[in-house]
Amino acid sequence: ANRAWSLLGAALFATHPVHIENIVYLVGRADALATMFSLMAVLLYLRKTCSKSPCLPWHTYLVLVLLTATAGLCKEPGFTVLFFLACAEVVLRARW
Repeated sequence: ANRAWSLLGAALFATHPVHIENIVYLVGRADALATMFSLMAVLLYLRKTCSKSPCLPWHTYLVLVLLTATAGLCKEPGFTVLFFLACAEVVLRARW
C-alpha cells in the first residue's frame, strides 16, 4: 500500500510543470506561445528532412521562417530556432 502511494506521488511530481507560474499567470502566455511555435518549427523541419526526399521545397522554408518570426515576436529567445535548425541541418547532413 505504501509503495502504491509512493508511486502515485512520484508520478504526480514527474508530470507537474516546473514553471507553474508561466502557465497560471496571463503574463506567462508569451513563454507558452513561443515554445509552441518553436516546437512547431522544429517538428516541421524534422518531419520534412527525415522523409524519403530530404530536400525541402521553398514553401517549407517560408513556413519555417514565419513560425520562427512568430515565436520570436512572442518572446525574444524564439528567434534562436533558426540557429538551432541550422545546427541540426549540419548534424543531420553529416550523419555523425
